[in-house]
Amino acid sequence: MPQGRVCTKCDIYREPDMLYKLPNGDWYCWCKNCMKEKKKKYHQTAKGKASLKRNKKKHGYKGLCRRIVSAGFKENILPRSQCQAPGCSLMKVQGHHYDYMRPIDVIWLCQHHHSALHASVLDEKLLIKNRFNHAFYYKTEYFDIIPG
Repeated sequence: MPQGRVCTKCDIYREPDMLYKLPNGDWYCWCKNCMKEKKKKYHQTAKGKASLKRNKKKHGYKGLCRRIVSAGFKENILPRSQCQAPGCSLMKVQGHHYDYMRPIDVIWLCQHHHSALHASVLDEKLLIKNRFNHAFYYKTEYFDIIPG
């Protein structure tokens, strides 16, 4: 069982659930409360406000779309299905929006196909063209699958 540690900012012993984990598996030296306080103070500075403004401009509708899809899923208005890539039947899926101005126009993809779509291995233009029947077309230079 992982051990907690003393936060170097507030000098209070914290359990692992109150610490952020680093990519190397170790724990960050500040607890979550101290990190949130630091982030809150930063966002009150001019540099922090500019950062928030940039992020809102860049990702404005993304969070709203996620909340709408999540609410639709919880209310059973927007049910999840299996991965909609051909030949894939995984049930653990992620929603992909073509356009954040259409928050309920979502296609469900497994992590593998969602990553492939964002890596441009899947041709998104053809996906957008065929989004209502959710037909998937792979770029032929990467795959031998040609839609029929």
